[in-house]
Amino acid sequence: MTDLCKFIKNYSCKIIIFLCTCIILMSLYNSGILSESFEINKNDTSPSIVLFHADWCGHCKTLMPDWLNFEKDYHGKSGLNVFKVESEEDKSLMKLHGVNGYPTIKYCPNGVHDTTGVVDYSGARNLAGLSEFHDEYATVEHFGDDESDSDSDDVGGTILGDSRAYG
Repeated sequence: MTDLCKFIKNYSCKIIIFLCTCIILMSLYNSGILSESFEINKNDTSPSIVLFHADWCGHCKTLMPDWLNFEKDYHGKSGLNVFKVESEEDKSLMKLHGVNGYPTIKYCPNGVHDTTGVVDYSGARNLAGLSEFHDEYATVEHFGDDESDSDSDDVGGTILGDSRAYG
């Protein structure tokens, strides 16, 4: 017991500073000042694969571990943005893309703020399915200088509110 008392006596200031720092960081994160996602630049026309999700959605919670691995593996490669948008984070972006069900995944060849040529994801909600989607749409020929390829990428229909089981 005396060793513990000596430890506390010797390191009390450092322990208090550490705890205060943790409390401040947690408060900043919960207030939204420190966000888990980056600010989306409206002028960014880089091709993007975007997950529109809600924190309360069970399907989104099931998908999230695979999405985070997908994001880690593909974000920034060949100029591609891979990110997620939480339902309360940017309602105007949700409205722009007509999102009314979660999770919704889209490939935006001209950036997330341009709905031209957007492709809705309808594959398996796992890392393999997301990787296949990337390989099919987010390749150099789809977002290179040649505009003729991007027009052929637009497929009809959506999967908004899709409630299929995740495989």
